[in-house]
Amino acid sequence: YLTHSNWLKWADQLMRGGIFAFVAGILLPECIEHFGWINSALALICMLACLYGLDVVYRSICRGSLAAQGPWYIYLLLLPHCCIEGFAIAPFLSQSPLNISLLGFFIGHKVIELSMIAVSTEAHALNSKTKLRLQSAFALSTPVCMLLGSYLQHSILASDLAHDVTLLVNTAVFAHLALFCQFCTCKHSKSEQKNTFQPGFMVSFVTVLSLFIFVQESSAHSIGCQHAHHHHHSEVHHHGENHRHP
Repeated sequence: YLTHSNWLKWADQLMRGGIFAFVAGILLPECIEHFGWINSALALICMLACLYGLDVVYRSICRGSLAAQGPWYIYLLLLPHCCIEGFAIAPFLSQSPLNISLLGFFIGHKVIELSMIAVSTEAHALNSKTKLRLQSAFALSTPVCMLLGSYLQHSILASDLAHDVTLLVNTAVFAHLALFCQFCTCKHSKSEQKNTFQPGFMVSFVTVLSLFIFVQESSAHSIGCQHAHHHHHSEVHHHGENHRHP
């Protein structure tokens, strides 16, 4: 059913668009604030190139004879990808509304990814024991790394430099996930490769980014009004004291 329906494809586009909106509207501006335009651009390009290179290696193995001889081998290369995603989302496990939105899109992506992996393991006709082990490993790898990352971030992110570098790495991971990630598909020909900027992706990206901008502007306006209100009361109070004690 999954392989003959379009809902999985559309859901994947919507989740990726929402994640990329978070990157463009929240994470990237923070990176620029800490490192500047040039340093941020160079660092992100280098990290994205490395992550994309891993995708290329994975696809070449997926199309090669080694995958036909031992299809379980290609799944072992996916586990580091799932672990990296778990560590990347860990700093955002808080009750901030913006973080909750990212977590929602991320969980949606993981559900879709696990569905694709389940379909793939069925297609490779693995025996029941191997299939259960692989699917269990993928179901647990990201949550375990999320918990481990949450535990470690209190000590790792204690210094400002570690926090800024982690922010940069997480931005690259989420940008790669939204734009280039092919780990969860294992396409066997160039004609089957995923086109990122599809209608579902663009609708989700524009909608979520607009909401982020609106929320940020509303928050800034509210803070500005509160500051002006307190400043006005301070001036009135000071003027009253001067009037009583000339």
